[in-house]
Amino acid sequence: MPPPPTSTTTGLHAIAAPGRAAHSTRLEAFVDAAFAFALTLLVISVDTIPESIADLARALKDVPAFALSFAVIAMFWYQHVRWSRRYGTDGLPATLLSLALVFLVLVYVYPLKILFSSFMAAVSGGWLPSSTRIGTLDDLVVVYLVYGLGWSAMWLCITGLYLTVRRRGAASREEAGDVAGAIAVGAVAIGTGVISIALALLLPLHPTYAWIHGLPGLAYVLMNLAWPLSRRAARRAEDG
Repeated sequence: MPPPPTSTTTGLHAIAAPGRAAHSTRLEAFVDAAFAFALTLLVISVDTIPESIADLARALKDVPAFALSFAVIAMFWYQHVRWSRRYGTDGLPATLLSLALVFLVLVYVYPLKILFSSFMAAVSGGWLPSSTRIGTLDDLVVVYLVYGLGWSAMWLCITGLYLTVRRRGAASREEAGDVAGAIAVGAVAIGTGVISIALALLLPLHPTYAWIHGLPGLAYVLMNLAWPLSRRAARRAEDG
């Protein structure tokens, strides 16, 4: 799934707001290190270093699942970096939310790798490998639930960070728009995860209809709503 958009005032090259500390704090460094460690857990273990060309070819089949997992983790890392550069990490609520995000990503990393390796194995007809087999509908429901819960919980942390900024008051109209747009993105992301979870819980009620088994995954298409809603929220906040 593509990384969620941000508001018109929250471009990729956003810089620290005036008066904010530009240097990395100890908490920021800790969060960065934790995300880096999570990414290393996705890498092929040193115990499975290829000993032949055939082994190398098999190992490279894990790359697509690794790439998807990497993209999701990197997206959450960037969301935290972007917030910390503009608004800092001062205050107990922000610190606790940052630590909660670290906890969640470290718990989430292995389920994420299993989920995407199973997904790639399914869409490739088994050509791409998966260490975990989804053999029943109940297994599929668990996969959807794990991803939806992790996705929603981490977005809740990111959104909570921006809510702490709103609570203390924006320093300018631009900042107010930026915060409102980011909160709108977070709300869409959390809602998308909740909808996916709800659809997953309904799957056992209709086990014979194979066409609905992909609906919890398709729910993430709703993330496309984040762009227009983010822009609208930002404009409304800037206009006062």
